[in-house]
Amino acid sequence: MTFSLKFIRKNDYNKKRKVLIEEFDFDIGDWFKNPYSCLKARLYIEGAEILVFIIQNTKVTPNFLSLTYAFLGAIGGIFLASNNQSLILISLILFFYKGFLDWADGLLARLTKQTSELGKLLDSWGEQVGTYSFLCGFGIYLYHKNGEEYFAALAIIIVLIKSLDLKKYAYENTMHKIFHSKTKTIIKNIINTKRKDKDKFGLSNNFYFIRNFIVNFLDNRSRTTDFICLLIFIDTFYINVVLLNYIYYLIFLRVFVLFCGGFYITYFKNFLEKLK
Repeated sequence: MTFSLKFIRKNDYNKKRKVLIEEFDFDIGDWFKNPYSCLKARLYIEGAEILVFIIQNTKVTPNFLSLTYAFLGAIGGIFLASNNQSLILISLILFFYKGFLDWADGLLARLTKQTSELGKLLDSWGEQVGTYSFLCGFGIYLYHKNGEEYFAALAIIIVLIKSLDLKKYAYENTMHKIFHSKTKTIIKNIINTKRKDKDKFGLSNNFYFIRNFIVNFLDNRSRTTDFICLLIFIDTFYINVVLLNYIYYLIFLRVFVLFCGGFYITYFKNFLEKLK
């Protein structure tokens, strides 16, 4: 069965509006409040819908789109670190618009009834690949630009810190044990933990204020990556943008502070016990 582009657009927009409001409190029709996010979301949605319309009756699977999304993220980081202007330009385009594949895989899965837990996992994994790749590529880019080796070292340290986050590992390890034991009730309780439970770690409101500020500052969201890509584009083809150096310092500081916060909660505040 072939679905028309009109049908795909209508159903996809209705679905996206509902999901974005429920999960992110974001209305793609509220241009006044979030003009850039609305524009970027619509670019992703339109690109995803056109792609799915074209490939709906082919052998292309949603999981293949997810893997392609992850692959382009890795390629983008490699190209950004290449010290070649043409490849850098390609990498900036990839980081700006590859996200439409992340929207297309879910749409194709719903349309062809191929939704799966693996697909959801690949979505999240692909995003992580892109984040790590961008941070590495950005650091190597600054190394080539400034001729200072510590930018390359910072890139390695940032990836190590993110990879070795104790709180993240503790959560993943706990979830692995839960799934392994098939204790669905406990899984549901963890997933449905409300924000009102945040004080169970005995932390002050100031701690959470600082934590939320740092989490949202230079985060991994598209708007932040796009802004940095714009600066890299200007830096590569027009004028020197010294601000890029300081942005990378701040990214390192953010990753390091979150790592320390996660370690503190896990080691000193009994994160594992209170997670249960």
